[in-house]
Amino acid sequence: MSLFVEAKVDRLPVETVDGAQWIDVRHRLNAGEYEAMFEAWYDAENRFHPSRVRRVKVLAYLVGWSLTDNGAPVPITADALRALELPVFKAIADAIEAHEEKSEAEATARKNDPAGVAA
Repeated sequence: MSLFVEAKVDRLPVETVDGAQWIDVRHRLNAGEYEAMFEAWYDAENRFHPSRVRRVKVLAYLVGWSLTDNGAPVPITADALRALELPVFKAIADAIEAHEEKSEAEATARKNDPAGVAA
């Protein structure tokens, strides 16, 4: 069992008003990615901004998507996330949060299994 996070990507389905889409997300965040995510929740004066939490988490996990704008691929950026219709952003954020819960449960199961294998 490695103590380092494997650079694995998972594809998740996301339903939108235009039909089925997909997102590619990191299987798990490593320590540096978690640290960067938490730091991005605060401004230069060290004030916490709850409005940033979901968007920053989505940006931390998201590595690819099938979303287009008038047929053209759209790069993943904070501005692109802000420009999404709210139900689409919520569907992406919900899928990532469910994925995060599942991958953390798998990691906990491996930690608690003497053989290091998730049940």
